Amino acid sequence: MADTGVISEEQKSLWERMLKTADGDYRRRRLVLSVIEFYQRPMEELLSGYAKKRISMRRPERIHISSGVRVYGTCRMERGKNDVCSMTFSRHLFFDGNVERLRNVVCHEMLHACLPYREGHGQKFHFFMEKLNEAFHINIAVHSPEDAIRQSESLY
Repeated sequence: MADTGVISEEQKSLWERMLKTADGDYRRRRLVLSVIEFYQRPMEELLSGYAKKRISMRRPERIHISSGVRVYGTCRMERGKNDVCSMTFSRHLFFDGNVERLRNVVCHEMLHACLPYREGHGQKFHFFMEKLNEAFHINIAVHSPEDAIRQSESLY
């Protein structure tokens, strides 16, 4: 079902197994890449259809796993480098039972990687966020809920 962007039970089960064993940054990056691989093509096709022009996601040149508890994910781009980006995700997103929230954060950063440099959370972001949520049955938000990270870590 990868062509539609709607997750199958088989895919969800795979990510849940990967999440259970995501005890190191290599495995965490591997899980993020798996989510990106699953959603990239259908996301690009959906956004291109609404924009009436080809939209391609920048290639994540680097995926970093941080120890941050306030920022769950970031997508950084440099002016003039339209084909690559750098993504960072909090290691506190990676815990058993958190597949849906993790997926939403990764898709949020993927949307940034598809939009123009310095778009931020502007009108285009909000418009496409709503369309992606409807089409893929996901819940991308501008700000993730506090329970997206392991609560014992958020106290620090």
